[in-house]
Amino acid sequence: MTEWINGQMIKTSLNNAKEPDKKLAQELLDEVKENDLVLRDRGYFTFDSIEAIESRKAFWISRLPANFRAFDGEATPLEELLKRSGSNQLYIDIWLGRDRAHPCRLIATRLTRNETEKNRRQRRRNSKRHGATTAKKGLSYDGWSIHITNLPKERYGSDEIHLLYSIRWSIEIHFRAMKQSSHLHRGLNQ
Repeated sequence: MTEWINGQMIKTSLNNAKEPDKKLAQELLDEVKENDLVLRDRGYFTFDSIEAIESRKAFWISRLPANFRAFDGEATPLEELLKRSGSNQLYIDIWLGRDRAHPCRLIATRLTRNETEKNRRQRRRNSKRHGATTAKKGLSYDGWSIHITNLPKERYGSDEIHLLYSIRWSIEIHFRAMKQSSHLHRGLNQ
């Protein structure tokens, strides 16, 4: 974990590569302070962790996991809102979970046809590898870049949310490149 403004390393840990991200999502919560911003990938997204972040009066941005239910104020499911949207961007307040108990903001940008097809091919490959059926909801999400946050819209517009999250995503890309170039998977698969 790094303090982004001054680049200071706050915490590091070495974990088993097979340990689920959701379990690791709890590790940094003791370090979160008021007004901090936690950038999360969807693998780390849990209701417990975002509630813990919010209880410290801090903020978060994440991509929306496809297995999470999301609804607008009239209980319309997100996949229906995306399907009906005629625009390339969607900025709305949504509620997460089956019981619609967790409010947040959604910032969605339609992807190009090539990006959408690439995401769908990946989803189908993953489903096949796990012996599962490809969920239609996931396929509808694949056509969009979907971010969710509790940052107030009065202070942070959609462009700022995309910029902040792109910083987190660049870390992911660098880490992936480092793992591939060092052939780390060989040592981990033994």
